[in-house]
Order: sequence, then structure tokens, then C-alpha cells
Amino acid sequence: MILPAAAQDKIQVVTKTIQRQIPWKVAQKIVFNAEKATIDLQGWNRNEVGITLKLVAKHPNRSVAEQDLSTLRYAIDVKDQQIEFRNFFRITEGRTKVRSNLLAIYEVRIPQNSQISINNRYGNIFLNDWQGTAKVTASFGEVQVNNVQGNLRMDVNYGDILMTQINADVSVDTKKTNITGSGLAGTLVSNSSYGEIDISTQNQLTKTAIDASRTKVSFAATDPIAYYYILEASAGSIQTALPGKRSEGSIILGKDTFESYEHQANQPTVFIKTSYNTININKLEKNAKKTARSSYRP
Repeated sequence: MILPAAAQDKIQVVTKTIQRQIPWKVAQKIVFNAEKATIDLQGWNRNEVGITLKLVAKHPNRSVAEQDLSTLRYAIDVKDQQIEFRNFFRITEGRTKVRSNLLAIYEVRIPQNSQISINNRYGNIFLNDWQGTAKVTASFGEVQVNNVQGNLRMDVNYGDILMTQINADVSVDTKKTNITGSGLAGTLVSNSSYGEIDISTQNQLTKTAIDASRTKVSFAATDPIAYYYILEASAGSIQTALPGKRSEGSIILGKDTFESYEHQANQPTVFIKTSYNTININKLEKNAKKTARSSYRP
């Protein structure tokens, strides 16, 4: 029998909060090694790292939540070449299994033009208003990147990537992950399988190379004919209303489709390859907004 809401046990939340301000030097790499964590990073114009770390336990019984919270640990290691933040789980001998829902929440302000490395499982990552070099490794969660410049490498499995207003050299390697990007500038190189890719640019991408399998790929630009396209869909299809003459290399044989358009001087290249799915090339409509389509199911 389902009890009325008033009769159900109220979830008790126990939180431990840690706050630090850590001086940062240009040579120092900023590293996050996390699990079951939300990592929210925001750039700022200071030569220091400001962090508020919340360790949280949730359970209907407050005493259980308080006991279980002690198993969620953290460490902050500051060295000449690196500042590392990490959380982990440690069950002392003789304890029963953890019954609470445990999570860590990182709220961090990071210097501009820094180098960061983020490793997170079972949680979301947010990176906003920052420039520098970033490497992100994530699984079972979302990665949202907004207003970022520099160099960005992402390895994501079983999740989602949402990029907005990016001016960077971006390299993405994914499995069972959807990629959504709008307002992209710079370069994009992607190796993906079992997902969906939907990206758009106001003709500011200078190189696009997408090598995918069993993945639907959509590319839109404000002036799509300004690009030189090489498109290949094995056991799939290519849908485009691009004007202009296809090159002699255009082939449609059985279920394999290959299209190459005549190359004009100074045209940036769009290379897209997929299998068992569709390639779409479209004109970007004004005020078009994109939202992530979740492929991750907790």
C-alpha cells in the first residue's frame, strides 16, 4: 500500500562543508578525482582556487545519515606542480553496509589560463566562463560547458555533452553519449559510437572531423555552402539540400552512401562519417536553441 505523502518518512539531509582559498601558480595543474560528485567550475580573475566542498548524506533516519557520512572522505593535496581535490569512500572494519545516499558537491572558482583535469564517475560536471586547457574524463553523467576558450579534451561514456558558445580546439571521444553543441568556433574532432551528435556554428568552425559509428550526425551552419563537405554513411543515408555540383567521387551503392562536393579556395572542411544511421546538413535558423537529449539513465 502506498501511504499518503504526509505519512511517508521525510528524508533527512546531513551536510559537512569545507571551504578553502588556495594560492595558485601558473605552473600548477588543478586536478579533480571524484566519484558520485557534482563538480561546478567557474572561471575568475584571481591567482587562487576558491572551493566550497559539501559532503552530503541522505536517509530517512538522521542518525543513520550521520553515521554513513563518516564513510565519505575527501583530500586536498597542494604541491608545487599540482593542486588535487578528491573524494572517496572508506568503510571502517566492522561497519555494516552504507544505507544512505552519499554525494559530494564541488563549487569551485578557478583562475583563467590555467590547466585542469577532471575525472568523475556517477555525477555531473559544469564548466563556465573560463579559458585554458582542460581534460575531462566522465562516465554516467552530464558534462555541460559554456563560454569556454582554449583547448578542451573530453572522454565521456554513458552520458551527455552540452556545449554552448565555445571557441576552442575540441577533441571528443565518446560511447553511448549524445553530443549537443551550439555557437561553436575553432575546431572539432570527434570519435563517437552509439549516440547522437547535433552541432551548429555561425560559420566559425575552421575544421570539423567526425568519425562515428551507429550515430546520427547533424551539422548546421548559418551559411552551409561556405564549407567543403566529405560525407560517408555506411548502411545509412545522407540528407542535405546543399546547392552546387558534387564531385566525381560521389557514390551511392546499395546501402553505402558517399558524397564529396567540389572544393572552393579557402573553404574549411567538414568530414563526417557514420554507419547505420543518417547524416543531416542544414542551414542554421536564427534564434535556434539546442538542448541536450539524454542518453544516460541512472
